[in-house]
Amino acid sequence: MQRKRNDLILMTITIVINSLRPLTFSLHFRGFSGTAGRTSSLTHSGTQFSTKDQDNDNCSCKCAQMASGGWWFDACGPSNLNGIYYGSGSNVVRYNGIKWYYWKGPSMVATVTTMMVRPVDFQRAPVVGVAGGWGGKKGGAGEGRSARAHKSLSCRITV
Repeated sequence: MQRKRNDLILMTITIVINSLRPLTFSLHFRGFSGTAGRTSSLTHSGTQFSTKDQDNDNCSCKCAQMASGGWWFDACGPSNLNGIYYGSGSNVVRYNGIKWYYWKGPSMVATVTTMMVRPVDFQRAPVVGVAGGWGGKKGGAGEGRSARAHKSLSCRITV
């Protein structure tokens, strides 16, 4: 069975990197657009990034270990774009698979996720001959900021 390809643009969010706790990568929303369903698929603003060796979630169960990778988990929540891809024909709900619950529900398996990071003060400049690229940048990331550096994360999911 051939599935129709559907792309969706999720959102632009801001990741705050606090120099006092440099490995926490707190998540803060900047905006939301596209056909990704509700923002509630992503955890609440201020959540810290968790990895297998850096447990910052709000659960004693260690979500990053159970989900096979790092993410902004809050009690293991309804999203994980760093999950395992189980195949385009697979619609079996798997805890450690790629998921974005409030888009198509728990049984829709994403085939591709793309996350791109850029400085929050990024300004897109026209680039001739480059399709889908970020373009140019003006200003430096984190210039003049003593306690925090801000990065913007844009996400795309393909099913």
